[in-house]
Amino acid sequence: MDKYKRLAIFLLCIAITNRFYIDLYFRGFTIALSVITIPLLLYKYIADFNPLLPVSIAGIITPSLRGFLEYNSQKDFHEVVAVAAPDVIFGFSYAMVYYLMYYRRKKKELYWFGITIFCCDVFSNIVEIFIYARGKGISISIIKGLLLIAAIRACIVLTIIIIFRYYKTTLAREEREARYRQLFLKTSSFKSEIYFMNKNIAEVEDVMKKSFQVYKQLSESNQSDEVKNMALDIAKDVHEIKKDYLRVIKGLKEFSQDELDIESMRISEIAEILEADAREFIRKEGYDIKISFHMESDATVKQHFYLTSILKNLINNSIEAIGKEKGGTVSVHISRKEDRLIFAVLDNGEGISPEDMPFIYLPGFSSRFDDNTGEISRGLGLTLVKDLVENRFGGTIHVETEKNKGTTFSITLPAQVLEGTGHEVLYR
Repeated sequence: MDKYKRLAIFLLCIAITNRFYIDLYFRGFTIALSVITIPLLLYKYIADFNPLLPVSIAGIITPSLRGFLEYNSQKDFHEVVAVAAPDVIFGFSYAMVYYLMYYRRKKKELYWFGITIFCCDVFSNIVEIFIYARGKGISISIIKGLLLIAAIRACIVLTIIIIFRYYKTTLAREEREARYRQLFLKTSSFKSEIYFMNKNIAEVEDVMKKSFQVYKQLSESNQSDEVKNMALDIAKDVHEIKKDYLRVIKGLKEFSQDELDIESMRISEIAEILEADAREFIRKEGYDIKISFHMESDATVKQHFYLTSILKNLINNSIEAIGKEKGGTVSVHISRKEDRLIFAVLDNGEGISPEDMPFIYLPGFSSRFDDNTGEISRGLGLTLVKDLVENRFGGTIHVETEKNKGTTFSITLPAQVLEGTGHEVLYR
């Protein structure tokens, strides 16, 4: 059904564009726009068709339509046939040359397509003029004119195809870049979450040890066997949870390594990805917020996933702190002072209240509440940021805020650790 539909659209396009023409050389001989439309549609839209079928059908239908219109105006059947018949021959000639030169060819290069449609145009027009001239000779000037017309039309067709190809390539590249950005950001969040889960293993281990210590103390006391067994069961359950937790972490690590593995990145490249992501987030949420990045220093970093996760969390926090307010601004400043890299994220939101300040880094704390859904953020963003900054990199995080004026988060990280030339501080 799809093939018949495409064939019908092809014939309709040819019939319409065939009505745009100029008369040349002989009465009835026309230079029509359809001779540009035919190769354009043959090249991609109906490339799977044997050209003998659609072009030949078009070569019958369009002259017949033209003949019908001529007959209504002149009422001379023989004159109509004399005008329409050469057009039919033109269609068959065009289809045959295209079939022999291009359709049967295994390698369908664009340059050969251009040569083919040039030859189709010239040969078909010469045949058509020969019929109009009733077998008489064709002058050199006419042949030169036909060659020029064919060359111009072939150039127009090739130009349109090249522009379309460039447009498609540009779109495809933009789509690939967008997918890469999303994959990179998701991998960054993924690896940060895995880091946080790894860190929690130590806490699970501590709970298990304490549970077992409780069991030992109960065993040495006069407590009932039921209480002792309950304590032992808790220790066993925690141990099983730990094993399951480790299996999950292992699977997540393998998955994240398969998804994206980049050895190092420039901070400026990370900034470009974060800026594009932030602008898309602002656009989707319908916020009136302007975001800007100010690079005073650049460096190649190996801890790029964790750095991206830190900055993304801070940027999103700033955007959400402003929310629906008009005239919001978020700016990210990146600089270097001796052996330290400094990242500052500033916003002009409502600020953090003094009551909330002692709790902003605690797991589960969040001041973000969705009035429509009733959902509250899980509150791991700043907890994860602080943990990565201090325990992964041995850096510092500082916040300055003023009610109804805005907030600034400043992070200072050792350049050597980020660049992979120094030692990381793990789970301090």
